[in-house]
Amino acid sequence: QLFFKLLNSRNRIDHAKTLLANTDVPIKDIALRCGIGDVHYFTRLFKRISGMTPKAWRESASGLHREGKKKL
Repeated sequence: QLFFKLLNSRNRIDHAKTLLANTDVPIKDIALRCGIGDVHYFTRLFKRISGMTPKAWRESASGLHREGKKKL
């Protein structure tokens, strides 16, 4: 049970990483798109899994994706 909960959380955060790196969608909306209604919980979960906040992830990824971000 715990294994599947952790796997689901990792999948949600992986999806969030993609959206953060490739779009200008606000973080609160990314949390919702990943099925997490509380942006504060989303931020804590993201940091626990990835080691950095969603904002820091987006900023670090922006250096890798210079061709521009999409508006979804």
